Amino acid sequence: MNCSASGSRWRAWPRSSSGPSTPAIRLWLQDHRVAGEVVMPMTAYLEACLAAARQHGGEGVHAIENIEVSEAMPLPEGESRVMQVSIDQGEAGTPARVRVFSRNAARDDGAWVLHATAAVAAVGEGAMASPAPLAERFGSLPDHSDAEAFYQRMHQRGIDFGAGFRCMKRVRSGAGEAIGEIEFAEGEGADAAEYLLHPALLDACFHASGGATDSLPGTDDGRMYLPVGVDRYQWWQRPSGSLFSHVTVRGPAVRGDTIVFDIDVQTRDGRPVARLEGLRCRRANREMFRQRIEAKVGEWLYDVAWRPQPRAAAGGTAGEGIWLILDDGAGRGERPPPRSPSAAARPAASGLTRRRPRPPQR
Repeated sequence: MNCSASGSRWRAWPRSSSGPSTPAIRLWLQDHRVAGEVVMPMTAYLEACLAAARQHGGEGVHAIENIEVSEAMPLPEGESRVMQVSIDQGEAGTPARVRVFSRNAARDDGAWVLHATAAVAAVGEGAMASPAPLAERFGSLPDHSDAEAFYQRMHQRGIDFGAGFRCMKRVRSGAGEAIGEIEFAEGEGADAAEYLLHPALLDACFHASGGATDSLPGTDDGRMYLPVGVDRYQWWQRPSGSLFSHVTVRGPAVRGDTIVFDIDVQTRDGRPVARLEGLRCRRANREMFRQRIEAKVGEWLYDVAWRPQPRAAAGGTAGEGIWLILDDGAGRGERPPPRSPSAAARPAASGLTRRRPRPPQR
């Protein structure tokens, strides 16, 4: 069964408005760049998986669990991708599984790439009570941080947020926690009603984690932290107006290769909107991330094609020339044995060639 909030497939059109108009991917996506590349944010996977789970299981479904992002989805210049969300019904007593795939929209025979997986959570859990509305607790945190300084720091580390994602207006922090005020900039978020929780708005709720991280012991080496998984994503209602996001760091509260956060999102009057439990963010180097993206895009653009080669001619000086020796790691290729006179009559190995990349269709 293939499903999503708007049909069986979502098409990404980050560079122009010439593509089909669907509520899944809009031009706001180009405001999310990592290492200079437009990259699908984790929050888009959360929205897609939860919307698909609700279409499959009914509006009583409010949560997904064990969300893992296994492969980033870059969107190179001039390329569009078809995004497909599928649900596999589990065995009796096991949750349904949600998976997010994509392929190049210009190639119907292109391979589907798995990007994210999740499990549909049990139905029927209510909202957690909060000690006080986050708007009232905001002023109690001691340290005030400038939101614009945060976005500038992210730019220096390789994460660029455009106007559609710069939704954090104010942030205050304490030891291992922070509260941010979240609201779309003027002129942004006109399509927010088409989502359970707009991916750009939810992404901005993550941004308060920067204030919480700044309070942690350890050396800030200038690298970025990227979200890679969530234990549980709980959603209660579509928001309106400004939101407040409370981020707390799980122990051990130190700067390491991975930092785990819990995030509560409320309306200004304290009504719960969403909760993320166990948001895992992994430290990454900008250059390493760019190299990985470039390698992945290369796989999408090239195919490996084996082409038969004629047998080597009998006799002659078959041993002369340049030879490529492939070793299995056991040292057999360090000192190859001398070629026997009959070796020239053996068939040559098939050649390994690469097709030229096909230019994307606009």
